[in-house]
Amino acid sequence: MAKYSVMVIGLGKRGGHHVQHFNAHPDFEVVAVCDLNTEVMGNLIKEQKIEGVKFGTDARALALEVKPDVLAFMTLPNLRLPFVKLAVECGAKMVAFEKPVALTSEEGFEIKKIVEESGIKAILSYQHRYGVHYQAVKDVIDSGEIGEVTDVYANAMGWPAHMIEHMLHYSRWYAGNPKAVWAIGNSAGKNKLTAPDRHNSPDYTAGIVCFDNGVHGTYEVGAGAPDVKHVGKWFGKNRIGVKGTKGYAEAYTNGGYKVVSANGVKEDFSGAMDYHKDMPGYIQDMADDLDGKKEHPCGFVNAYENFEISMALYQSGIKGGQVALPLTESMNEVAVLKAVLPNNPVLPSFEHEETKKEFKL
Repeated sequence: MAKYSVMVIGLGKRGGHHVQHFNAHPDFEVVAVCDLNTEVMGNLIKEQKIEGVKFGTDARALALEVKPDVLAFMTLPNLRLPFVKLAVECGAKMVAFEKPVALTSEEGFEIKKIVEESGIKAILSYQHRYGVHYQAVKDVIDSGEIGEVTDVYANAMGWPAHMIEHMLHYSRWYAGNPKAVWAIGNSAGKNKLTAPDRHNSPDYTAGIVCFDNGVHGTYEVGAGAPDVKHVGKWFGKNRIGVKGTKGYAEAYTNGGYKVVSANGVKEDFSGAMDYHKDMPGYIQDMADDLDGKKEHPCGFVNAYENFEISMALYQSGIKGGQVALPLTESMNEVAVLKAVLPNNPVLPSFEHEETKKEFKL
């Protein structure tokens, strides 16, 4: 018998991955699934051979009925707050959900308060870190091959609500998970502030972050980010780099990794994001956290720091100047950016059909 019961809300591609990999782990059993699309729900139940599972379209009623140990929801980001509240209400030990933590610091402050006051464990979906190419770069850094880390940098083509927390999480991991002291940045483009997939954010955000260990981070996320020429998949054109005193190393979401050091150049461009390879480690770390063996590396404290930095970059563009961290004042950054950003379209860094389509250029 599994140690921990799981309910999954939202049964799209990511929800389906969670159902599959929770059930594949001996410590977990999916006891309930929920989605507004009954056809999708029925198909998933058949595909995953979980015919005995409870299911329905009313998430609250179902969660209060089954009282899962883990409530996992893979929904659009405008539904973060109500489902975090539901996880606490139904008595779950852990809540797991997709990034971003929230779309605004107003909502993020409230989610943080609920998590801290309830004591619930909260985990964010940064599964890329379990990829062999991401791990290879971490191993190089930890070995000392590129010396002491001095700078990190990251760029991604997906707009900030999709990708900026990913870029912050992996670069901070490579730098030893430092805390941010201040951030300065700016944003451009209003198209994705009303994105139909509810990942509302500027089309492009760029900025610099100073960390408490002296490392500086440089970030570009969205239409203005540079190309990663050897990567074909548009959403995989992401680079997470680390400069050290003796060299540098880079991981590419859909293009492996590169290391340049006194030992020469080491390249392996074969690694790519693969949730079926990356999910098992992510799920195992949930079991270890629930068992009290170790904290999950994608836990809320770390995730909230990534989120808070992203909001500081937005606020810097809104207010001007550096923004100190941690944040002491919240705002609805999405609403303010809609009001203050110019209406002219974002200027992309290079020509690409996917860029034109996504940002309506």
